Amino acid sequence: MLSEDLKDRIREAYNAIVESKSLTPRWGQRQMIAEIANTLSRISVPGEGRSGLPAICVIEAGTGTGKTIAYAIAAITMARALGKRLVVATATIALQEQFVNKDLPDIRESSGMDFSFALAKGRRRYVCLSKLDRIMADSHGESSLIPLYPDGFAAPLLAEALPTYNHMLDALGRGQWDGDRDNWPESIGDQVWFGVTTDHSQCSGRRCPNISQCSFFRARDELQNADIIVTNHDLVLSDLALGGGAILSPPEESIYVFDEGHHLPDKALSHFASFCRLHTTIAWLQDSSKSLVQSAPALASIDGVQRLLQTLPVEMEQTIAALHVAEQAVAALFEQAEFDDRRDEQQLRLAHGLVPVTLMPIAAELVGQFQKLTSVLSRLETLLEEALDDDLAGLDKSEVDIWHINIGGMLGRAEAALTTYEAVVAGDKFPVGGE
Repeated sequence: MLSEDLKDRIREAYNAIVESKSLTPRWGQRQMIAEIANTLSRISVPGEGRSGLPAICVIEAGTGTGKTIAYAIAAITMARALGKRLVVATATIALQEQFVNKDLPDIRESSGMDFSFALAKGRRRYVCLSKLDRIMADSHGESSLIPLYPDGFAAPLLAEALPTYNHMLDALGRGQWDGDRDNWPESIGDQVWFGVTTDHSQCSGRRCPNISQCSFFRARDELQNADIIVTNHDLVLSDLALGGGAILSPPEESIYVFDEGHHLPDKALSHFASFCRLHTTIAWLQDSSKSLVQSAPALASIDGVQRLLQTLPVEMEQTIAALHVAEQAVAALFEQAEFDDRRDEQQLRLAHGLVPVTLMPIAAELVGQFQKLTSVLSRLETLLEEALDDDLAGLDKSEVDIWHINIGGMLGRAEAALTTYEAVVAGDKFPVGGE
C-alpha cells in the first residue's frame, strides 16, 4: 500500500513544480504519477510479505503530457523511501545528457526535492590508459596486444593516430581531459578511438597498474553515492548480461525506468543474442595461435603455464578444423536458398527458426571443441592472475599483464562462440548469417 506520507510528498513536489514553472496541471500527467507510485509501492521491503503483483508498469503517453516530470517525481520519491537507487535509461546518449544537464537540475530546483545524480557510460566511452601507454611504448615496433575483434575494429594506422594519442596523454597528464570520448575537444574517428579503449573481457580491473588513474573506474566510483544513475538502454542491458552490478548498482538495489521503451525490444535482442562469424573466427584463431609463440619467453617461468601454452595451438587447430566443416555446411544451405535480390545482405532465416538436422552434429562437435578451448584459456588466465598477485615471483609484471589481457580477450570470444553452439544444440531458434 502507498502510505499517506508518501502521497503527500509526491503531491507537494508536483504542486511545487506546477507553481514554480506556472504550469497547468494535466490529468494524464497526474494519472501517470499515480500509476507509477502505486506500482512501485508493490516492491517488498525487509519484514514485509511480497505483493501478489509484479512492480512493473508500461505507460504510453502522448507528446506534451509531461512524461519526464511525471516519472521523475514518482520514481525519485519512491526510490528514496524504499532505499533503492533509481536507474533511468534513455535510448540515446544525447537524451541522457539532456536529462542530466537540463531536466534533473530543473526538477530539483523547482520541486524542492533533494537528490544527487550521475551519468553512467560504458567502458568503450573512456580511454584505457594502460592501452594508450602500451601503444606509445610500442610506437616504434609491433604492438604486443592482440586485437580482440580484428574483423570488427581494424587497428588504426599508427602514423596517423600517434599525434592524437600524444595529445591525449598530454591532456590527461595536465588534468585537462577526463578520458571521456564525449569530452574530447575534437572529433575522433572510430578506428582511432577503439584502438585505445577496452571491453570487459580485456580489462584487468583492480589488478591494472593504472587503476588509480582509470577514467572508467573513476567515473564508476562516482556512481556509488548518487541517488539517481542516468544511462542508456545499452549499458543497462550490458550490465544485466554480466549478471548485474558489474557497472551499475545491483538489480535488487535498483528501480529501473526505461524512457522511450519502444526501443527496448530491439536493444534486448541485440544484447542477449549470440553469434559466431565462421570465417573471421577461423582467421582470429589462426592469428591468436601464431601470437601465442611470442608469450613463451615472458611466461615460461610460471608453474603450469608452459604446458598450457603447448596445448592451446593444438586445441585451436582442432577448433579451426571443426569451423571449416561448419562453414561448408552453411555454404551448402545458402546455395539451396532463394534470396530477395533487392537486399544487399543475404541472411538465411530457417523455417520456424528450427536448425536443420544436418547442422546438429556439427554444432555438437563445436561445443566440444570450444569447451576444451575455454577450459585451457580459463586455467591459463587463472595462473596469470595468481602470478600478478604474487609479489615475490620476480616476474616482469608488465609483460605478464599484457598476456593476461590477451588471454582474457581470447577467453571472452571463445565463451561467446561456445554460447552460440550450445544454443544450436539445445534447439534455440535463430537465423543463420552469411559470413
